[in-house]
Amino acid sequence: MSLLIVPTEILIKILSCDSVAISDLFHLMCSCREMNQIIQDSNELWRQKFTVRWPCINFQVEDVALWMERVHLRIRLGNEVKGIIQSMSASCYPNGVQAFTPQFVVDKLEALVKQNIHFVEDEIKNLAFESGSLTTHYYAVHLLKKVRTPVLQKKWLNFRSVTNQSELSVTEVDLNARNNNAQSESKPTIWMKGALLVTQWVNMEEKEMPSYRNLENVFNQITQRVKSLVIDNKHISKNREILSTISHVLFNENEMFVPILDESFLQESSHDDDVRPFCVDKVLLASGPRKCHITILCTIYQEVARRMGIDVELVSRVIPPDPDRDSWDDEWDAFGDWGTAELVLRWHEFPEDGEGFTYIDLHDKGSLNRTNPSSYNKSAVSVVTQVGGMINNLAYYAAHNFLDYRMLKFNKLLRAFDPYGNLEFLQVYMLKLALNGECKLDEILSLVESYHCDSTYQDFISEFEKRCRVLLDKAIAKSLLPVLPKHRSSTLKYAVGLVMNSKIVNVETNEIERKICVIVSWDVDPLSTGNQPRPLYTVLLLRGKGYNARSCETYDQDELELHPDPSSVRFDHAELGIHFEKFDGRRFVPIAEKKRHFPQDEEVAMSLIGN
Repeated sequence: MSLLIVPTEILIKILSCDSVAISDLFHLMCSCREMNQIIQDSNELWRQKFTVRWPCINFQVEDVALWMERVHLRIRLGNEVKGIIQSMSASCYPNGVQAFTPQFVVDKLEALVKQNIHFVEDEIKNLAFESGSLTTHYYAVHLLKKVRTPVLQKKWLNFRSVTNQSELSVTEVDLNARNNNAQSESKPTIWMKGALLVTQWVNMEEKEMPSYRNLENVFNQITQRVKSLVIDNKHISKNREILSTISHVLFNENEMFVPILDESFLQESSHDDDVRPFCVDKVLLASGPRKCHITILCTIYQEVARRMGIDVELVSRVIPPDPDRDSWDDEWDAFGDWGTAELVLRWHEFPEDGEGFTYIDLHDKGSLNRTNPSSYNKSAVSVVTQVGGMINNLAYYAAHNFLDYRMLKFNKLLRAFDPYGNLEFLQVYMLKLALNGECKLDEILSLVESYHCDSTYQDFISEFEKRCRVLLDKAIAKSLLPVLPKHRSSTLKYAVGLVMNSKIVNVETNEIERKICVIVSWDVDPLSTGNQPRPLYTVLLLRGKGYNARSCETYDQDELELHPDPSSVRFDHAELGIHFEKFDGRRFVPIAEKKRHFPQDEEVAMSLIGN
């Protein structure tokens, strides 16, 4: 019985069922000319198949297109993205993309992005977070940052073009938007846009970057809670009581606070999670006490107050020089405020009085006071200063805590926020640290080249650029060398992929400290004394307080022991995918290139953990 005897409308309804895959449609189209024409002409059928297969790709409601062509393009771009990522494992081994991204990858990715950036990003996200392969995840996340960075840079340019119109204060920009009927509760204010852009930059490696839609429900809940308390206490028309209620909800019920920042705080904070105070989504969606950067807390407070019909603006307190403050404090204050009481919110409680301001101290749980106005600057803090101060804080914080690519990441954020700004010592300091670690040399070089417009540091930049090029050329030349098989010495006990405990004696406590790690390579010390060469193992440290997320260390054989229960360990390391395909519950399974590099280790590993 032929399907063609079925009425076309019924046939299309049958083909619209979820059980009929896109590949099935293509097969049916090959069956005969009539079937080909029916399926090809059904634009709505292809639209349904597209939206079911790729639900994260959104189009305008009024968008009109040939959906079969979109399906073809999405499939083709997806296959090409897969091909790029699959090729990177072999071409980038054994160092991954630590030093640079191969040019052929950059060229191919740029060509695909020009055809449809949304399709390319969607495929990369799927591969990064749904493939189950450590290697695919590693290279896909790297490409995801490559795709998203220029998009966010363009957003920053648009943001600055709005805020630079006349260096308006936050409230002035928002009032202008309202006057143009462009402001509503469902749309982010200018300061919220800035906070969201910072958050998106920080979280560009995540599957979905935060958006205002993600935060809308939280702001609605907070606002409704404030309204409920105001109504219960019969303070509907009393703005002072409304602001006190907002402070109560934010500080007491939601446990938001601004931490005191000092050197001990910086030394104790060494994980990615500690950038959460800079991310408005992480603060709003957190449970328990919520540590906030002062600018983020101001943004949240302003947003809730706006929804309650009250305009508040950010001002800075005039703080006289303190001779007792050390140089570290002075250096920090040059980049903005975190732990001092320098920034507060201002509300014009008595408009008839030019100085009738009430100040909201967010360092003191939002307390309201009528302090002498001369203690504060008369002009409100501009949007640029408000957001820029937080970005400087974030970059400076990264310089204290991260000795890897994250310093470069936040340095690029500084440059994206202010493409024409002068090169400051902070940025030079961070770049030097990143360069010393041979981290993303091609990206560092690109960033350095963007500073050619700065005359103050021209000589330094020129010298720095030359040094960067030399290191990059060396890294490229090194990557072209063949990776030869390494044959085991009789003194070697352990193998690549095994989960270990390091045994290091703490010189202060004289106690053995154990760190969980995984072996990624080994060697023998040719300068070792005695008859037998000394085995050395390169390991990735997987977790523990104070660990750098990308730490790689070398241990003697007698400083290592097999972990008794690898399946109980939470593994989290940015570079696992360079070396391993997956974790099988007992060990990390090496990628094909690693197996060829250490051909005898498979047998040794299985003998140690059991077949």
